[in-house]
Amino acid sequence: MSGREPAPAYTHRAAVIYRRRKDYDAEIAIIERWCAACPPERRGPGATQQELLTRLERAKELRAKRDEDQ
Repeated sequence: MSGREPAPAYTHRAAVIYRRRKDYDAEIAIIERWCAACPPERRGPGATQQELLTRLERAKELRAKRDEDQ
């Protein structure tokens, strides 16, 4: 391991795929795993990291809405 944060682009791509499948639980899980592996003080510069955090919040909203509708 290089001591650097995991590349967020791979996590972002997987999250996009899960969202298209409407698998919000998997989307949330993969982003939360990335967050655990990459705490804020270890994150480098880049917009993808903020996009992941925004996507995480939206996925939680979508999951809650889905659960209300069931």
